[in-house]
Amino acid sequence: MAGAHLKPSIPWQRLQDHNRIANPYQLPPGSTLQIPLAWLDRQPARAKVVAVRGNATSRSAAGRDAPVTAGMSLGSGAVLKTSPDASLSLEFADGSRLLLLGDSELLLDRLTRFGRSGMADTRLRLQRGRIGNEVRRLRGPAANFIVDTPSASSAVRGT
Repeated sequence: MAGAHLKPSIPWQRLQDHNRIANPYQLPPGSTLQIPLAWLDRQPARAKVVAVRGNATSRSAAGRDAPVTAGMSLGSGAVLKTSPDASLSLEFADGSRLLLLGDSELLLDRLTRFGRSGMADTRLRLQRGRIGNEVRRLRGPAANFIVDTPSASSAVRGT
């Protein structure tokens, strides 16, 4: 349990103490454990290009340009641009999806997942253009799906 969810610096005994478990070998099935958010292991997440129609380009955080193709994996800092007649679909770590429409520009600002908890923090910046989203039900207090634009912000936060 600790290896799947906690930072390597947090020993399982600390989780045992936090939950007041006298004997970890006699933990009843179905027991609920409380894990402080700060103890969860955070890893960079990736967005997957599910489909692309027309011409779209990606600029990586390192500044490399590439045509967008289905199956492509993108990390934080990538900027996507679509031509006027193009569109593309992305899938994020929590299963949420985004449709980027023509003549749009989107920055994948922050893509983070928290261990194997199913929680993801997805933060995007729509520089120009239009998008459509299908956000999966978010689990946990750190789960976010946020889209910022030059004039507004849209957010789906944990349940």
